[in-house]
Amino acid sequence: MFGFIEDPGGGAQRYWYLDDVSVVDVTNTSVQLLQNPSFDNSTTALTGWTQYCTSVCPTGQAGRVTNSSCRSTDCYMDHCYGGGPNTVDFLSQTFPTTIGHVYTFSFWIMTMGSGPTMQTKGYVDFY
Repeated sequence: MFGFIEDPGGGAQRYWYLDDVSVVDVTNTSVQLLQNPSFDNSTTALTGWTQYCTSVCPTGQAGRVTNSSCRSTDCYMDHCYGGGPNTVDFLSQTFPTTIGHVYTFSFWIMTMGSGPTMQTKGYVDFY
């Protein structure tokens, strides 16, 4: 699960960009376990991904698919700045795993924009 916070203070205009997310079993690296890992199969709606807590974001500022500032064709962009430093929106996907196997997880992430960065944070969590 990915979580994103943008610093709401000082007129910040910061954005998170997430692309090329990958999970593979090291015994068979040719099989991608995620659906739509590069967001290229999404247009206006995210395909294969689930968003949470988007209601904490101002209208139009929750995460969405874009084709600007991406590593590949499309990516996920988040600009949620809600009501303070504890306002987080999330993006997740479930996938099958096998007990005892080892997995490689990778992703490309970038933040850009202007304004303060003190509360700008990104989170990655497995469970």
